Amino acid sequence: MKARNLGLGLVAAVTALLAGAAHAGGTSGSQAIATFRVMASGTVVVEGATDKWDNPDGCEDSQYIVLSESSDHFEEKYAALLAARLSESPVSAWLEGCEAYVGVTYPRIKSLKF
Repeated sequence: MKARNLGLGLVAAVTALLAGAAHAGGTSGSQAIATFRVMASGTVVVEGATDKWDNPDGCEDSQYIVLSESSDHFEEKYAALLAARLSESPVSAWLEGCEAYVGVTYPRIKSLKF
C-alpha cells in the first residue's frame, strides 16, 4: 500500500513539474521594433528590426511577438510598445505562452522592458 501511494505521489509530482515547464516563459531578447500592427481584434503584433525574437515556449514561429487585448495592463503595455517604436529604442519582453495570429502561434507578451 505504501509503495502504491509513493508511486502515485511521484506521478503527481512529475506531472506538476511538466505542466509548469510547458509555459515557463523567458525573455525575448532585445531589439528595436520594425513594425507595429494593431489588428481589428485589438491584438498588437510586433516585428523586431534585426531578427526573430527568442522563443522560450517553443511557439510555431517567432518573427512576431503578440500582445493580446485581454492581457493585464494592456493599455500600459501598448503605450510602452508605441513609445519604443517611435523612439526607435530597443525593447525586450517577458514572453509566456503562445498566441495565435493568422493561423500560427507566436510568443505572447507578458511584460515589457526598454
